[in-house]
Amino acid sequence: MKILAVSDEIVNRIYTLTSSGHFQDVELIIGCGDMPYEYLEYLVTVLNVPMFYVPGNHDPRFDLNFDQAHAEGGINLDLKTVRHKKFLIGGFGGSIRYRPDGINQYSQFEAYL
Repeated sequence: MKILAVSDEIVNRIYTLTSSGHFQDVELIIGCGDMPYEYLEYLVTVLNVPMFYVPGNHDPRFDLNFDQAHAEGGINLDLKTVRHKKFLIGGFGGSIRYRPDGINQYSQFEAYL
């Protein structure tokens, strides 16, 4: 299975490559955090394959009622597992806590719970 995994940084060349059919054989998109949700939405729309993602520590707190807080067309996999074909995929978004008021940041103890 070919997976397109993206994280942290927009690669503008992907816009050109997707329109020219470069990613036709991709079967799954994984968003590994800190990607603008509009970018993830573009990928899932153009490639028309399932997408799973987790929020990064620079993303807004997940909220289904707030359009800007999730990627439309994808499944937020934070603290969940899902079976996709023969693969079991799990997600844990965010990062280790480095600020007391940080969004999507967890201490070791909070992550354990």
